[in-house]
Order: sequence, then structure tokens, then C-alpha cells
Amino acid sequence: MRYALLNALILFAVLGQALLLTAIAGPAIPTLTWSSTAMPYNARTGEDITLYCPAAGRPAPTWGSDTYSTSSSICTAAVHAGLITLEEGGAIAIHMMPEGTVVGRDQNGIATGNLSDTAATFTFTNPRDFVADLLPTAYGDLPLHPIPWTATAAPSWRQPAPIEAYFCPAGELEPVWGSGPYSQESSLCSAAVHSGQITAAGGPIVVERLPGQGFYSGSTANGVSAHDRVGGAGSFQVLAP
Repeated sequence: MRYALLNALILFAVLGQALLLTAIAGPAIPTLTWSSTAMPYNARTGEDITLYCPAAGRPAPTWGSDTYSTSSSICTAAVHAGLITLEEGGAIAIHMMPEGTVVGRDQNGIATGNLSDTAATFTFTNPRDFVADLLPTAYGDLPLHPIPWTATAAPSWRQPAPIEAYFCPAGELEPVWGSGPYSQESSLCSAAVHSGQITAAGGPIVVERLPGQGFYSGSTANGVSAHDRVGGAGSFQVLAP
């Protein structure tokens, strides 16, 4: 009986740890292919859905302009709308709408067609405003902002809160200065790899904005070589969720 109770307690602890790790990992943003359409979301009228288009894309059939048929390639429509490029891809958010007729036009190197009586339609939200989900952290439930690996903490990029959560898709390392705190010119995602919070496979991160430092001392950690830097207007550190 004693051993059965002990085993049950151990199992409960293991399951609790697994649930905690799942919560910390946070919500993921679905990565599309360039042939992915919005048809799987036809029943979600009125919802905003955050998605990610990978780099090195190829155009696929698309119908509409500003408002697109859900039979369209979402990523190609995002290029047509001027939100991302074929070369770099990026995070986008679609707003689902009812059926309708869409009219195509040529823009941003993409030609789209006309389509009548499409089953459902979608448009894009403001790329600066969309949020993937709320990330539960020790600092409260934080809106999770998708960013590319080139995104830095420079004030010109966003109007930040002191502590913010970001989602880094799978990506490639970008320059980093410092070892925590990091210079605001550093890649947020790459700094998170350097600090050991994520890998190049991506994931959610939590960042705290800090005042500028007189000197940032670089180091090599987790496969990231961070550089030295003199001075800066601002800095940040990567926090554990």
C-alpha cells in the first residue's frame, strides 16, 4: 500500500511538471506552406488568426485584392498585399469574413484573379498589432507578438512595454552584442538563444527593456558568438518565463 501511494505521488509530480512545461512552452504559431489556403478556417468568421509563412516561397494561385477568396494561397496573398516578400516570408494575421465575390489585380509582382460566390473570404489585420495568443508567465499573461529573427529591441521597431513576450519562428542567427544585458541593436531571438531560453527551432521568449549600458561585453554561449559594444541608448535582458 505504501509503495502504491509513493508511486502515485511520483506519477502526480511527473504529470504536474509536464503540464507546467507545456504552459511555459506557450502557444505555437502554425507555419504554412506556400500552397496553404484559408479554406480550413472557413467556419471561423470574425476571427483573427496568426500564421507564419516560411522564407524562399513560390507564388501559388490567389484570387482577390484586399479581400481574398479562402481558396487562395495565404502567403501569396500576403505578398500581394505588401506585408511580406517571397524571399523572407514572415508572420501575418488573417481576419476571416463571410462568402462574397472578389476582384483581382496585379501588384507587388503578384497577379490575382476574379472569383464569384466564394464560400468564405479573408483580409489581413494590421501587421504591427496582431497577437498570436496570451503567454502565461511569472509576470502575468503577456500578449505574444510574432517577430522575425532580424527584429531588435530598438525603440523605432515598436513602442514597447517594460516586459513583453515574443514568438520566434524557426530561423537563422542574427548579430548580438553583449551577454545580458544585450544592446538594443541585438536580435531578440538570437539573444534568447545565447541566453539558453530557446534554440534556432524557435519558441516564445520574454524580454525586459533596460536603460543603456556604458559597455556590452560579448561572449560565446549556446552556439551564438555575441560581440563587444561600446555604449547604447537602450538594452534588454531575456527572462525565464
